[in-house]
Amino acid sequence: MKKMLCLALAAVLALCCAVLPALADSHPLMYKVTDKDGHSIYLLGTLHIASQDTLPVARLDETLGQVDRVIFELSEADMQKLAGGSMNDADAGQAGLAMQVEDNGLTDETIGLVAGFLSAAYGQTVDPMMLKQLALPVLAQMLQAQFMTLAGYDASGHGVDLEVFRKAKQLGLKIEGVETLQDQMGALNAEAADAAVTEKQILEMMNNPAQFKEQMDAMINAYNTGDKDALLKIFTAEGVRSSADAGRNARFLEAAEKALKDGGRALFAIGVYHIIAEDGLVNALTQAGCTVEAI
Repeated sequence: MKKMLCLALAAVLALCCAVLPALADSHPLMYKVTDKDGHSIYLLGTLHIASQDTLPVARLDETLGQVDRVIFELSEADMQKLAGGSMNDADAGQAGLAMQVEDNGLTDETIGLVAGFLSAAYGQTVDPMMLKQLALPVLAQMLQAQFMTLAGYDASGHGVDLEVFRKAKQLGLKIEGVETLQDQMGALNAEAADAAVTEKQILEMMNNPAQFKEQMDAMINAYNTGDKDALLKIFTAEGVRSSADAGRNARFLEAAEKALKDGGRALFAIGVYHIIAEDGLVNALTQAGCTVEAI
């Protein structure tokens, strides 16, 4: 089971650094936030499956030259592990409580299909009973990583978050994180409130890989063109977001307000949903009296 937890963790984290083909004229979402005292921070909405080629490199470099720290979802230590591919058994063990359940609620038929698919993908037998003990969203993301590979995407490359991390390290900027691996795994686990919905999504993915690719392409296109409405429609589709996001957005808002109070000069590089959602940073900071400008 420990080995399966490690495989699950690797698959989940792979989606944080996956490289997909970039589209022309990329316009990821960036904002400048200024409070009433004139302190400023910057927001960069990342898409964890986006290629580093989608980065607005010139403007990003310019922005990094105006800040003294970069704040990611995860800590510098965890980002460094991701960048070096050194997530290990200990990391899986630390996050294990949020990943392992007694019974995730999938039917035996679905578990059998998933076990057969993953056994072929990994080149080794995957025990169906082990899969029954993985939290549903974690199992779903293991499958997503494999379907990305089947669709011609590199699910082991380095994406936006890690490219920003490397640039920040090269510039000697201070690096901070808002969440822990346990926080993120807990949020994933909370998404499994409705086992029937998650099982439906898993079966749709397995039965229609072409549709999965179309959905990924649509997400990349919406991100690259800065189409917030399309992104929100994708992110708020049935079963995709959960009430756990409200708590995460509140954490990110608290960190942003603290950064402003401390004098600003920070770049927040976090998932774009947490920036553009109804209770995301753009709306929340605007309501708090800040001026928020799209870059």
